[in-house]
Amino acid sequence: MKIPKIVPIAVLRDSKKTLEMCSKEKEPIIITRNGYAELVIMKVDKYFEMAEELNLLREKVAQMKK
Repeated sequence: MKIPKIVPIAVLRDSKKTLEMCSKEKEPIIITRNGYAELVIMKVDKYFEMAEELNLLREKVAQMKK
């Protein structure tokens, strides 16, 4: 995973720009408020891909513990 893009919360005012940024980056984007990380946004297909990978890893760990 590459270094995530970090942008201020004001970017969310322009939803078209935000959607374009998510599509372009193909990685989670960190949204900051007052200089601190507050939210993470990402394309839904990437989210489900990441969630599936996490579930597979959890299953492998559970099997190793048996």
